[in-house]
Amino acid sequence: MTSYIGFDTKELERRDPIDEMKGFYSLIGASVHTADYKKTCKTYDKVLKECLESLELETPRRILGHSDLRKLIGVDATLQVEEKIINEMLTVIIGSRIYLMMIPPSKVPNIFMYKFEPRHRQSCLVPKDFMKYINPGFSHLCAWKYCD
Repeated sequence: MTSYIGFDTKELERRDPIDEMKGFYSLIGASVHTADYKKTCKTYDKVLKECLESLELETPRRILGHSDLRKLIGVDATLQVEEKIINEMLTVIIGSRIYLMMIPPSKVPNIFMYKFEPRHRQSCLVPKDFMKYINPGFSHLCAWKYCD
């Protein structure tokens, strides 16, 4: 079954030192398109395990980001591990998607969110705060919306 797997989000901010309304804040998300989700997960687990074993490392975590690896094994070894992971994953990845979200505060000064919580049914956030709020799941939201 074809799947889209969201895996990373980064914040991008550019400020105007004089007028905050002229700057911008955005989110950039990434996901991959794969034909077989289970095979993709198994391939990733296998190659990560092989890489860690070759470096005589163990970790209880299934997923390690760039900064996690860098702390464990240093920059040079991290780049080698990432290259091996990417090369192995190319066998199961059909394509990738990059998503960008920009909400200019000069055009959209406020965003209203409605929640099911009894005491806080409505929240009003400026665009930057809204994007910070959704940041942890942004790439997953984009992958989900792409499938919609």
